[in-house]
Amino acid sequence: MVQKVVTVVRKNWQPILIGIAVIYFWSFIKGLFSFSSEKGIDIKMPESGSRITASQAKRYSDRLYIAMKDIGTDEEEIYSVLFGLTDSDFASIFNSFGLKRYFEGGGVSSEGFVGVDRDLLYWLRSELSKSDLDKITMNSSITAFI
Repeated sequence: MVQKVVTVVRKNWQPILIGIAVIYFWSFIKGLFSFSSEKGIDIKMPESGSRITASQAKRYSDRLYIAMKDIGTDEEEIYSVLFGLTDSDFASIFNSFGLKRYFEGGGVSSEGFVGVDRDLLYWLRSELSKSDLDKITMNSSITAFI
């Protein structure tokens, strides 16, 4: 099976490369001309009553970003971060996460110039299924946000 894939890629590398370039170019152009309503809004949630420190919130937001940034989402890592949190704890993590580039075409982060700035809620709603989100809300008290 793998040998067949390698053979197909070797024979068709130019059209594959052109296709990838077109997708990235389209995403770049779309990002340049996107309307302001499509871009993330850098809002801050109230954190009063949070049980976690700013450095913990930063570590948690980094763990969530790493779990979602590449192809394939690490749901178990997301669960381990979010389970048992309160609304205030989540607000601290949300604020620490800020806005990060999200490439709509592939569902992965775009640390370069393509993609749109999105907040943590957008990332979670895009990367997780409804049943995954339900699992998180049943095991924490962050239902007000997710």
